[in-house]
Amino acid sequence: MANVHGGRYTIGGGSKGNVLIVTGIPEIDRRLKMLPGRIQKKVLRQSMRKGMKVMASEVKRQVPFASGLTRKNVKVRAVKKRKRGQIEIEVKISGDPGLYRTMKSGEKVFYPAIVEYKHNPFMRRSFTARGEAARQVTIAAIAQGVEIEASKA
Repeated sequence: MANVHGGRYTIGGGSKGNVLIVTGIPEIDRRLKMLPGRIQKKVLRQSMRKGMKVMASEVKRQVPFASGLTRKNVKVRAVKKRKRGQIEIEVKISGDPGLYRTMKSGEKVFYPAIVEYKHNPFMRRSFTARGEAARQVTIAAIAQGVEIEASKA
């Protein structure tokens, strides 16, 4: 089953290994189900990356700018640890050593997290501002990918 929530799209297999896709648009879902599971995942993965690139550009625009290091480390990545048969793509700030600060207590902390959760929720604002646009880009890319793959078969 495909789930769309919080900037992540996931798909999972059924009890017989079938992959059921739900985008909310019956025509796209129907055409996607006709493709082999491997091709479905390929189309979804590529489409999700396109949508999350929209989010990444908004995060880069919203991030507080001091040295520019946080902005340079905004990345679109596949989630490594996931359930079998699921695809998850996320926008994250990679852990560059320059992004860690030492507190007065001597503890090392990831500075962008402190900014996000205590002072300036730039990631949350970005997802609120561009989430629907990213969803529309993803759906359009899924439709285009399904057409391309269906024409190959």
